[in-house]
Amino acid sequence: LSAKKTLRYYFSSSGRGEGDPSWHGTNRVDLLGYSLDATGKYGISKVRQKRLFQKISARIKNTAKLTEGEPLEKRGFILCAIVNSYMKDISLGNNMALTAIRYTNDGDQLKHLDLMIARKIAEAATGIRGVKAFRTAPYRTIRDYWGLKSFVQLRNEL
Repeated sequence: LSAKKTLRYYFSSSGRGEGDPSWHGTNRVDLLGYSLDATGKYGISKVRQKRLFQKISARIKNTAKLTEGEPLEKRGFILCAIVNSYMKDISLGNNMALTAIRYTNDGDQLKHLDLMIARKIAEAATGIRGVKAFRTAPYRTIRDYWGLKSFVQLRNEL
């Protein structure tokens, strides 16, 4: 067995060990694609979250290339529709990372994922990198007017 598989964890909210060097202090444990927090929250693991965001980002990037030259609003509607169609897989159970969202109770993690996706859409629609894209395409516009669905809302509906 590898050293990583035989590592012993001391699970506490502070993330510090008890002083024994053979125990590794942590406040979160990742297991089988899920992450269990010391406060009792469970969500998707960092690896699964990263993979999910990469897939959504690739769809946004490819769609943005196809919609170059279109007005901002039309690009925003199209980009949000692409992401929403990908999110439909939660109820169908086709995507393991999306299916894992059904069983999470970590709302903060889902809110962060929603914000990252909205930022990626704002960047693709405006051509401005970073959070400055929200100056031209505000978060509220992306959610309310362009119709981007939220992982928090989808999880609550299931």
